[in-house]
Amino acid sequence: MELSRFIHLLLMELQENKGLHSYYKPADRTRSYLFRRAYIEQRLMYIRDHIPESPCSIWDAGCGFGTAGIFLALNGYKVYGNTLEYYYDLIQRRTEYWKQFGDLSNLTIRYENLYDMPDNPEAYDVILLQDTLHHLEPVNEAAGIFYRNLKPGGRLLVVEENGSSIFIILKNFLKRGFRTTVRYYDERLGKTILMGNENSRGIREWQELFQGVGFSRGNDEVDYIRLFPPFMFNTRHYAKRLRQEREIIRKNMSIMRFICFGINFVLTKQLE
Repeated sequence: MELSRFIHLLLMELQENKGLHSYYKPADRTRSYLFRRAYIEQRLMYIRDHIPESPCSIWDAGCGFGTAGIFLALNGYKVYGNTLEYYYDLIQRRTEYWKQFGDLSNLTIRYENLYDMPDNPEAYDVILLQDTLHHLEPVNEAAGIFYRNLKPGGRLLVVEENGSSIFIILKNFLKRGFRTTVRYYDERLGKTILMGNENSRGIREWQELFQGVGFSRGNDEVDYIRLFPPFMFNTRHYAKRLRQEREIIRKNMSIMRFICFGINFVLTKQLE
């Protein structure tokens, strides 16, 4: 399924499924809506462009509402996702909606805590981490889990908020202060969970952390997104604004790492 069609169908889904509105705001024609849409679209585009051709086995770790997994499954990929909290209760309704438009038989999503899952050594070609890393603690242990479960030559595909951005640093500090981890009781699992509390990092910190367990860094795969503020978006110039933003970011990468809200990057498990 083409990305443009997927985005169109996602907007239709939002009109009928209010359970998604806490994360995906209702579709309208405001600039803030177009600003949010651009972020979703740019991230899915990066994912699409950095995953090998199918057949390919993907673990969508911390898959949340399952949007990326649904998109990939509709395009022929075998996807396994795990998630926690209230997201899981929305998955069945979502899959029923998307089955109207394609085959989701290759998509499996379960309510599981990463640290309780048994290892599945060298099972996946790609591990996707979308808005997941800043919630994982202890994150060093998680990095080791990903390394063991990824095939040699496999890719760790990360789509995250940019922890080096002065705006993200300020946003997170105002939200949680210096408290970078939290504990909560998960009633479904019957245990207390440790989580990162918006514990974002910049590209250099992430690269060093994952190199420590054996991943190779991929500087050529680093991409920054979400530069323009909402007031710069309108329906007429939407595509033009995305092109302009892309051009500015590519010409000023050394500066953009301190400004852009989003960061995407790929790390590789070296061939043995």
